[in-house]
Amino acid sequence: MRRPMRAMILAAGLGTGLRPLSYQRPKALFPVANRPVIEFVIRLLKRHGFNDLVINMHYLPNKIVEYLGDGSVLEIKIDYSFEEELLGTAGALRKVRKYLEEGTFLVINCDVLTDVDLSGALEFHRERQALATLILIEVEDPSSYGMIGVDDRGRIGSFLGRSEVALKYAVYGGICFLEPEIFELIPPGRSGLGDVVFPGLLREERPFFGYLAPAPPTGGEGYWLDVGTLERYRQANWDILEGRFKAVAPLHRRGGQVHPSAQINEPVIIGPGSVVGEGAEIGPLTILGRNCSIGKSAVVGRSILWDGVRVGDGARVDECIVGDGAVIRDDCGLNRKVYAKT
Repeated sequence: MRRPMRAMILAAGLGTGLRPLSYQRPKALFPVANRPVIEFVIRLLKRHGFNDLVINMHYLPNKIVEYLGDGSVLEIKIDYSFEEELLGTAGALRKVRKYLEEGTFLVINCDVLTDVDLSGALEFHRERQALATLILIEVEDPSSYGMIGVDDRGRIGSFLGRSEVALKYAVYGGICFLEPEIFELIPPGRSGLGDVVFPGLLREERPFFGYLAPAPPTGGEGYWLDVGTLERYRQANWDILEGRFKAVAPLHRRGGQVHPSAQINEPVIIGPGSVVGEGAEIGPLTILGRNCSIGKSAVVGRSILWDGVRVGDGARVDECIVGDGAVIRDDCGLNRKVYAKT
């Protein structure tokens, strides 16, 4: 009997690049088109045959467990690894070694929004008999991320630097395939893949490859975006609204009640239980979470409102991200702000 394909989702981070919103939710649960970003990750994994998952947690772990449970709603199996102290991306793997060491496994960050061909990358990994294969993304300016150089077979010749053997440079997409032998390179305690394990593979000249995925946000056939900053988080939502990312999770564009006199300027998503009042104007590029209330003659445009936000009569909200349960008073103006009720 063939063992299930296993993957680990790294979700223990504090989400510092997403503050103040990450004071309310762990980054894994940041809503993209009203679905937590980790759900997009899980659905991608499931589509490529990864049905047995482990998720590491540290910050606000109960919220993640409350939402995902044992995975049965998404028809997959989920186990959890709680880290009382952050162990780093490599230390997190070492902690669940017994779970992963039976064969090839995948590791993916919880905040990567992508439709990269994981099956193609796995085939590449096996053909090269690699110990580690990173999914690499070609972007216009890799120097802003940290460059990884590969030769004509995809073998990595430099990690976060330049090399004479590299013919092409790309960036690490937050996804990799690893073999159980990788645990030989992970020391006890806290350690990272990027600062300990990957440089160790280069140093020891182990079979270390990069799969170049045609999925940058600026071109190619697919899509990839790390939503670990507020700017990129906003962009992820807009990319779905404008059809640049064909979501692997079903989208519900209309829920709740919209007054007949309200004006909806597409593209817009209105979550279940939300109410848009008389004469209000919503959109474009706007997402209302669940149970939001938009008052009479209020205007909300180019904004993302999380669950339970109340916008008062005559208020204006433009180019904002507003966290759970926030209240915007009558006739108040909010422009280019990130606001979280703490």
